[in-house]
Amino acid sequence: MLRLAFAAMAVFCLSFAPTHADEHRVALVIGNANYTHAAKLQNPVNDANVIAEALRRLDFDVIEGTDLDYDGMRGALKEFSSSLIGADVALFFYAGHGIQAFGENFVLPIDVSLTSEADISFDTVSLNLIMRQMNRGARTSIILLDACRNNPFEDELARSLGPGRSALGLGQGLAEIKARGGVLVGYATEPGAVAYDGVGTNSPFTTALALQMLEPNVEINTMLTRVRARVYEDTDGRQRPWTSSSLLRETFLATDPAAGGALSNSSPSFPEAEIRRISTLGETSVILTKPHYWTDACSARVTKVALLDPPP
Repeated sequence: MLRLAFAAMAVFCLSFAPTHADEHRVALVIGNANYTHAAKLQNPVNDANVIAEALRRLDFDVIEGTDLDYDGMRGALKEFSSSLIGADVALFFYAGHGIQAFGENFVLPIDVSLTSEADISFDTVSLNLIMRQMNRGARTSIILLDACRNNPFEDELARSLGPGRSALGLGQGLAEIKARGGVLVGYATEPGAVAYDGVGTNSPFTTALALQMLEPNVEINTMLTRVRARVYEDTDGRQRPWTSSSLLRETFLATDPAAGGALSNSSPSFPEAEIRRISTLGETSVILTKPHYWTDACSARVTKVALLDPPP
């Protein structure tokens, strides 16, 4: 019997009482997928939507943007910066293409086209800029990056920089950020590695994050350890989220005990004997024999995942 399976996010249909009403919490959530000059991504818009919904349930004032061009990203960041004054907790979540160059990380608007080193400075958004705004205004800053995919402009930039500077300046995935002064940075995978976009509704990192962040009375470092374990298992050890933290106090995103039981049954569970078949646009179907195995949608846009009963 053929059954279509997508990353289940039904937990967000459940009631969830407001928490931390005495704190001023603000968040900027961006998901960029439909790039003009780079490979389109399957899930960042879905990822942004589900994280934004979770944060609203956690009493965050959320600024949300999807498929933002350069002006749109700068405008959202400016609005976010204005909201940070006096904030107890500030959170930035980004899903989409991100790159590292010369030890610095950049997130990419959908209209970006990088052919030279100057383009990186003028046509992307620096994570250092975002961190400066957050450090200036908030007591606790949290940055969550589902952006460690492959660099879609690597070949063009390598030709522009030349072999020597290219080898020194361009790296895979994102560079590690040294968190300082009340900041926590959570990456979808370890520095210098590539994360997967996922074959269902959401990426492996966002799927785990959305399920774990609503768990009540779990300190955020413990929460991200659980996210790491879930993603590592779901990707058969191919992706391991990473954190860098200099938080000066314990931070809890959720405190409502009523949410705990609901979350325990929310993640999909597939029998080990079932076979997951990935159907792609214009590509030969791929057969995978372990559940929770993910492919990178930078290489092939995945449209559905089919679970088939094993042969007798």
